[in-house]
Amino acid sequence: GAQKITKADLDKRIEAAIESQLSQYAAMLSPEDRTRQKEQMLKRVASSSQRLQYLQQIIGEEILYRRARETQLTENPEVRELLRDSERRLLAQQVIAREVTAGVKLTGTDLINQYKANLEKYKEPARAKVSHILFEDEAAATKAKERLAEGEDFASLAAELSGDEATKDKKGDIPGDVLAGRPIPGVGVSEEFSRAVFNTGKGKIANNIVKSEKGFHLIKVRERTPERTRDFKEVEQDVLRELRQVKEGELQEALLKDLQKEYNVVIHTSQFPVEEEPPK
Repeated sequence: GAQKITKADLDKRIEAAIESQLSQYAAMLSPEDRTRQKEQMLKRVASSSQRLQYLQQIIGEEILYRRARETQLTENPEVRELLRDSERRLLAQQVIAREVTAGVKLTGTDLINQYKANLEKYKEPARAKVSHILFEDEAAATKAKERLAEGEDFASLAAELSGDEATKDKKGDIPGDVLAGRPIPGVGVSEEFSRAVFNTGKGKIANNIVKSEKGFHLIKVRERTPERTRDFKEVEQDVLRELRQVKEGELQEALLKDLQKEYNVVIHTSQFPVEEEPPK
């Protein structure tokens, strides 16, 4: 009809839609992350085909909206209630964005203090790359261990003897890393296995035959990395996100308390008795 959608209109609508999507994750994104995410999202809709698809979506919404108006759908009581709920949620989100999210101001010192207070969170456990040969009984494992002591190749023995079909043709290599205190890939939880790995040096074969639910293992440690704490630069963005969430949570809680007083909110907690836990 008479209404025109220009290129500038389309650009503005696309950017507004992306901003709306990003606002849902405001607490989880630093300003730098948000800018980077926005740029990536804009790139994804930069091609002519994507822009045309977006235009068709806008037109579809517009003509459906006009039909709703023509058929007086907004007079339907259920629809009116849905509109009120949508307006309430949208305006509540805008208050949070304006009075909470925008109110969080963090300095470099704040981030460093947050990092130092939570060093335990940024620890990486010791890890190792491991190969093994699996046996059903300890006697067979003992014989293989003797052959290794005589100089036979671990990978060759794995291919010949291992009962682990997933690794025997791969030099006995267990995929991924074995992490201290975590389940062993393809083996499961085994403190004895983990202890043997982290008591064995790089390139060495564990002294003892290890028993697990899978059977008996000969273990070779190909690589080992000690436990470490990631430095601040590595986790700076994580620290920023975490601290923003904490600060925004505190500001939101304070805002809600103030508004409850301002609007005289009374919750009759006596109507919500504490429920006893059912007997075990």
